[in-house]
Amino acid sequence: MYAILLARSPDFSRDGLTRRRLIAVLAVITGAVTVCLVLLSLGDADFVELFRENGPVEAVQAGLYALAALGFFWAAAMADERLHRLTFVGFGLFIAALALRELDFTRSDAPVLVLFFNSRGTIAVMILAWLAFAAMARRDPVGLGAAGVRWVIGRGGRPLLAAAVLLLLGSIFDHHYLPVGRSIDLIGEEALELVAAVLVMLSAAAAVQVSRAPAAA
Repeated sequence: MYAILLARSPDFSRDGLTRRRLIAVLAVITGAVTVCLVLLSLGDADFVELFRENGPVEAVQAGLYALAALGFFWAAAMADERLHRLTFVGFGLFIAALALRELDFTRSDAPVLVLFFNSRGTIAVMILAWLAFAAMARRDPVGLGAAGVRWVIGRGGRPLLAAAVLLLLGSIFDHHYLPVGRSIDLIGEEALELVAAVLVMLSAAAAVQVSRAPAAA
């Protein structure tokens, strides 16, 4: 059954998607995030304040998610296979929702942002985006699902699985299931979510690399 499902979608190209290249991309992303955190820590804010709700660490997460979403959309624009394009668009939409979840536009000085990206506005925008995506995917939903599975189990998609695990672990701190105190809960949740955002960004970079290569036979 599993093989039949995967047969509904062409495999993603592996050209250029070497382990060494992925490690190099991960090192660059991690280095950039580390520099951001070091610069943020040089301010007057207390260390714990960096991890507060809607604080600097969440802003870095949102930035990574936004870049990852753009990366997946870029990969979709370059992909040759229709199912691959839709797969990357789907991942891009999901990650864009994660970015919007981390941002608080209600404090923005831009009225348009406040209007469209308050709690209800964000939901409405994402619903419209997903409805448009569903309309594009209606021709072959099984094939699209197969393409999504192919990406997630492949080298470029495995970081998404790791990110999902970290987000689940972060929810343990978020719901205060461990007797470690609120400060540790806050730092633990945001730290795990930050690493997850780095991994999502890595998968988006891998998607761009794959889309630049010819489709696999």
